[in-house]
Amino acid sequence: MVVFTCEEYEAAGRAGEKIPVAVAAHYNRTSRKLEISYAHGVDIAVPIVLIQEFHFMESWPTPTQLARIEIWGAGSSIYFPRLDEAVWAPGLLNGAYGSKIWMEDITRATSALRARARARIIREKGRQTGLLRQRSATPLEMELERTV
Repeated sequence: MVVFTCEEYEAAGRAGEKIPVAVAAHYNRTSRKLEISYAHGVDIAVPIVLIQEFHFMESWPTPTQLARIEIWGAGSSIYFPRLDEAVWAPGLLNGAYGSKIWMEDITRATSALRARARARIIREKGRQTGLLRQRSATPLEMELERTV
């Protein structure tokens, strides 16, 4: 039997309070996202397609397989019993959906989508405020405007 001192027990409790723990999880079939609630009040929704563990399966998980979810490890893991697969809850909160290489691949694959979305948002805000950024005219274009 292991014996802990009172100070060691309290230090372990304080360390555990710093790690976010999941208290509830649900698969949303409509948005195809894993919705997670954490003990400190934060709720997130992660697209299933971003989670690395599901890409290593023989076939893509069905909504029925994803529907049954259990919280394991005092909130540190989200377990899918029909798939026998678990994902790390604090990692999802931190935006880590897989290994470092996986995250780099996701970043590369989505960079063009993010750039287009950013440009669309800037254009929309410009229309709303009337401050759509004008392109600078070249000296040749300015000269042509004067002559017309």
